[in-house]
Amino acid sequence: GNNEDRIVRVNPNTGAQTIVSSGNLFIGPSRITVEADGDILVSDDGSGGAGSVIRVDPVTGVQALVSSGGNLVNPYGIAVEADGNVVVAEETGKIIRISPVSGSQTVVASGLDRLTAIAVDSDGTLLVNKPGGLIRIDSVTGAPIEEYTLGGNLLCVSSIAIIPNQVPHCNAAGPYTAECQGSVTTLQLDGSDATDPDGDLIAFSWTTDCPGGSFDDPTSPMPT
Repeated sequence: GNNEDRIVRVNPNTGAQTIVSSGNLFIGPSRITVEADGDILVSDDGSGGAGSVIRVDPVTGVQALVSSGGNLVNPYGIAVEADGNVVVAEETGKIIRISPVSGSQTVVASGLDRLTAIAVDSDGTLLVNKPGGLIRIDSVTGAPIEEYTLGGNLLCVSSIAIIPNQVPHCNAAGPYTAECQGSVTTLQLDGSDATDPDGDLIAFSWTTDCPGGSFDDPTSPMPT
């Protein structure tokens, strides 16, 4: 490899740079991802030769070939599924699944348009790029599920990152007290100050352990 074929670790606080690995198996490294055990996976387009996926020890920088050739012609986007399998977005329009142990390749989908980016969503579906947007792909059948035409500044997608959904902040107000009103006592509850950090809509489901207690609408933010 040349001086540009390297992985660089950047300290997020100081900006200090450290070369993790360079040269050796690297010919045209393109994208990286990290396995559950911390090992780094690199897609390498081979600069006109056979494409490959290379594993790098994050401590020693030692490189090991995971898979090469076959359907790997111009591999770009790379991600790891929940079971540890590796998925690669091929510029030739294919999504390739690779065994992290044997390196065997399986075509998940084909006929897509010049793929350069891929990510695995929390439900296991795959997100890949398309001109001006994204496509959600069924990871089992390889069929497109949904397309997002974003346009605007999204001209050429080189990578996709999924931000994990954050837990909503529950605010049920209270504590609540009420004077007994006979056989039935009504109490107004108020959960309208609950918020979601992601800005998603909030669904309500009120429950009670009070014997005989009930709600007029347990899905309302302000039931009685």
